[in-house]
Amino acid sequence: MTDDDLALAALLGAPPLEPDPAFAARVAALVEAEAAWHAARRAAWRRFAGEAIGALAVTAGAIVIARVSPVDGAAATGPGLAAALALLSWLITRPEPRAAA
Repeated sequence: MTDDDLALAALLGAPPLEPDPAFAARVAALVEAEAAWHAARRAAWRRFAGEAIGALAVTAGAIVIARVSPVDGAAATGPGLAAALALLSWLITRPEPRAAA
């Protein structure tokens, strides 16, 4: 090889790769953010499922109260009373809202 070939090979050769700590830190932060997002999504679906089951239970209770009520005219107040009790119990037992991070 001539000197020109050696110079050209040195210019066209791949530079040595060194680890980039800033890139590694950005990727690690993105992985942690995605894990937090998945955890928040699972919690939201769990909360939704719990509230849906609670709503179905209140609806079923209101229907049972309306059907079983022995007093005429009390059937109309049964579902309203059940809904009011459900709302009151939800207000008492709901978790405190968390501040956004």
